[in-house]
Amino acid sequence: MFGLTINRIVGDSMSPTLDDGEYGCFFCYFFHYELKRKQIVAVDHPHFGRIVKRISFLDSQGYYWLLGDNPNSLSSDKMGPISPQRIKSILLFKIAK
Repeated sequence: MFGLTINRIVGDSMSPTLDDGEYGCFFCYFFHYELKRKQIVAVDHPHFGRIVKRISFLDSQGYYWLLGDNPNSLSSDKMGPISPQRIKSILLFKIAK
C-alpha cells in the first residue's frame, strides 16, 4: 500500500551490515536515477533469485555492479552487470533480531 516491504535477510553476504535473520524495511517506489553508489538494494537476479547487495558503481552502459559487504560474498564479476529494471527496492533501515 505504501510501497514498503519487510524482508528477512538470509545468509551472511551483507554481514556485518545486515546479519542473517535480521529484517530490512525496503522502499519499492523509486526512480532509477535516484539510485546511488553504496545504497543497499534488493534485486531479482536472473541466476541467483532475490538477493540483497550494495551498489558498487554504474558503468558506461547503464548497468549496475553490486557487491556484498562480507569479503566471502559472491563477487561482482560472478553476479555480472545488473539492469536497472532488476533492482526492485531500496533498503530504508534494518530491524535487528
